[in-house]
Amino acid sequence: MLNPTSGDVQAAADRVTGVVRPLTVIAAAALRACGTALAWARAADVRSIVVDDPAIIATRRLLWDRHRIAVEHGAATGLAAVRAGGYRPHRGERIAFVLCGANTDPADLMSAV
Repeated sequence: MLNPTSGDVQAAADRVTGVVRPLTVIAAAALRACGTALAWARAADVRSIVVDDPAIIATRRLLWDRHRIAVEHGAATGLAAVRAGGYRPHRGERIAFVLCGANTDPADLMSAV
């Protein structure tokens, strides 16, 4: 579970609502998690990974510069976690990222072209 706004699931359960910066609101998509989702995360031993804004922005920019894929900040968050070392795949583990650009404005990507 990638969560750019909170440290771990237990802490998140105690403060289901939080104050976050604008980019993390975009990346997280929600400020609240239902009790069922938190219970599932606890049972599955899910841990959160904190990804900072500069890592998300740099990854979004990388996807545009190298592949011409325009994604929203939230879509860049998973890859940003791997690039920043917040998540290291286990040997032989295959990972995938869902890349979506439906909720983004490509104008800020084009400004540096």
